[in-house]
Amino acid sequence: DYYYFLYCVLTAIFIIIWYAVINKNAWFVVRKKHCAALATFTIASLLLIGPMLGALFLGNYRDPLLGNHNPVNFSLDFLALFIPGGHWMFNQWTQFYWSKLPGNIGESSVYLGISVYFILGYVWIKRKKLERRIEQQVYLWFITFGFFLLMALGPAFQVDGKIIWDTAMPYTLLINVLPFMKLSGLPVRMMIMVIFGGSLLCAIGFGELFKQFSHKKIFI
Repeated sequence: DYYYFLYCVLTAIFIIIWYAVINKNAWFVVRKKHCAALATFTIASLLLIGPMLGALFLGNYRDPLLGNHNPVNFSLDFLALFIPGGHWMFNQWTQFYWSKLPGNIGESSVYLGISVYFILGYVWIKRKKLERRIEQQVYLWFITFGFFLLMALGPAFQVDGKIIWDTAMPYTLLINVLPFMKLSGLPVRMMIMVIFGGSLLCAIGFGELFKQFSHKKIFI
C-alpha cells in the first residue's frame, strides 16, 4: 500500500536520525557491525518493494497521475480522538457527532481509548525513572506519535466538523517540502502511525505497571 509504505519511510528516517543523535554519529548505520543487516534489508526491499515502486514511477512517466481527494474532507477532526466514531458497537450513542463529519466513518473513526491516554500520560511522567535504553525509546515514539498526529490534522484544524484554523498547518508545510504527497489527499490515514506509536508506548507502560504493582496484575 502506497500510503503505509510512505509512512514507514518517514518513520525509518525518524529512527535513523534519532539514533544518529543519541550515538553522536551521523554515519553509525554504515559501521561494520551494521553492514550485513543493512545489505540484507536493502536487497529484500529491492526485491519485495522495488516492483511496486517501479510500476508506480513507470506509470506516472507514461501517463502522469492527476487528481486527488480533497484533504480537508479526509483530515482528522480533533474530537474524534476522544469520541468513538461510527465503527464501534454502540455507534448510535455518538451519532450526533460522527454523522456530521465529512468523508466517511471508515476514515474518521480513530478513537484511541481513554485507557490508552492514561497509560501514555503515565509513561511520560515516569520516563525519567526508566532505564536509559527504554527512556530513549519513549522519546523516539512520542516524537513519532506527535508528528503523525499533527500531520493527520491535514490542511485545516477542525473541531466538530467545523474549520477553526487553516493557516500554516504542519501538513501544508509538509506538502510544500514533498509535493508528491498531494496525490494522496488522505491525511487522516496517518493516524495508523499514531496508533502504532501509542501501542509501543502502552507496551512500555504496562511493563512498568506490572513491575511496580505485580500483586495487582488482574486489576491492571
